[in-house]
Amino acid sequence: MRQAFSILLIAMVCIGCESSIPSDNTTTKGIGVFSVSETKKVTFSPSNLYYDRETSSWNFFEEQWNALTITNLNSPIGYSGRWISALANAAYPEKIETEAQLGKMIDLFGWGTGDNPTLLSEDIAEYTIFYDWGFNKIGNDRSKKWRTLHFEEWDYLLHKRSNADSLVHYISIAGVDGLMLLPDGWTSPSGIKLKQWSEEAIIPIDIPTYSMDEWRILEKSGAVFMNANCNMRYVAKGDLYLYAFYEARYWVASHSNDSTGVAISIGPLWKVKFTNQPRSNGYAVRLVKDIK
Repeated sequence: MRQAFSILLIAMVCIGCESSIPSDNTTTKGIGVFSVSETKKVTFSPSNLYYDRETSSWNFFEEQWNALTITNLNSPIGYSGRWISALANAAYPEKIETEAQLGKMIDLFGWGTGDNPTLLSEDIAEYTIFYDWGFNKIGNDRSKKWRTLHFEEWDYLLHKRSNADSLVHYISIAGVDGLMLLPDGWTSPSGIKLKQWSEEAIIPIDIPTYSMDEWRILEKSGAVFMNANCNMRYVAKGDLYLYAFYEARYWVASHSNDSTGVAISIGPLWKVKFTNQPRSNGYAVRLVKDIK
């Protein structure tokens, strides 16, 4: 069993806070500012997190749509979270029998495995303590600069901040599907009009799609994109499979009982919702940074 760590994320503290909020709610790099409570704001990490097994180091992907787990040659970007089959819930099953199958880099993690990212175990006792991935040194950033959002914070961002419903969209960027989050007080930049679902929309064919040029404008305006990547889960005792779902899941720093962790589920039918999942499942991680 993993060694128990004394740090448990219960209180939400301001670690590595920024000094101020830009007046237009975007940073100089175009990363938007998002309210996660009435008094707290964050910016998102540049992209999803990955771990390099050979160098034992952490980093963020170069682009927000990047993921390691599947490749779709129909996408000019080389990766797509679009359904492999519009009818199959589990359309890309690949049995994971050894850690080596996951390759040099890993971007799907068990719940709270910031201290043990290569953990592959169905034993829930191995996931007792939530150790935030943000506690690590990531790229050139110092340790504890980033953290994982809690359920209450995600709930506020998605449902309770001003105009919340209009700031959350399920989209496709040149063939890569995922969730687009727009920052507080967002206004459409010149040349961009948000695309809406039609009443006769056929999923996944009619997912609102933006070109790469359009996405670059959206990204500069502060848009965050959480790509619809793969998931890993145990489907039978001892059998771990990699799936390309019609939904993607990201871990949340919260739990409802001793065996599950909270995740957000992203999909075209519901955009985003909360779900309780076994802590041994492998999901993506997107971190945030507190600002004053």
